Amino acid sequence: MGYALSKDQFRLRKPITYILVASMLFSGGTVPTYIVYTQLYHFGNNILVYILPTLGSAWGVILYRTFFKNISTSLFESAYIDGANEIQILIRIVFPMAKAIFAIQYFMGMTAQWNNFQTALLYMSDQRLHTIQLVLQRILNSADVLKKAYETFGFEMDIDIPIMAMRYAICLISILPIMALFPFVQKHFSKGMAVGSVKG
Repeated sequence: MGYALSKDQFRLRKPITYILVASMLFSGGTVPTYIVYTQLYHFGNNILVYILPTLGSAWGVILYRTFFKNISTSLFESAYIDGANEIQILIRIVFPMAKAIFAIQYFMGMTAQWNNFQTALLYMSDQRLHTIQLVLQRILNSADVLKKAYETFGFEMDIDIPIMAMRYAICLISILPIMALFPFVQKHFSKGMAVGSVKG
């Protein structure tokens, strides 16, 4: 879609762009989304709720459109002269040039899903399907509740639960995958951010 919207000769370019921008500004809300996901798509206690709703986004389409629009038109013209059609141009010319934007989108998507706990909180009653963020939050809350209960009833604990140290440990655990992945996408990250931020 981003490639099609980058073409000036595409007649539906403006209406589709307006629809994409409107979908970014206005959403159905949590309750209608929950009803659609659970009753229509049956995503309750289903691992697909982590994957399918996040495969495409209006922001991603606009980011790709901006990137593809900055590719020199002489490349497309020479491909047309050689007899290539739009699909061949997309696969053989555009995709190899778009590694930077693919890397930035993958990294941002992975970071968002890794830090996502609301989806598991809303759609997963089975604790085996909870994300690590929700599990860590539950562990921290359990320790905090236990400590406050002991203090409320005047009991003395045999051990002191280091709540602040647990918070720091949870912060460290939450950023480990991002720290491990970032060196591999760093060379594409700055280029993708710079090119994707140019509006046109």
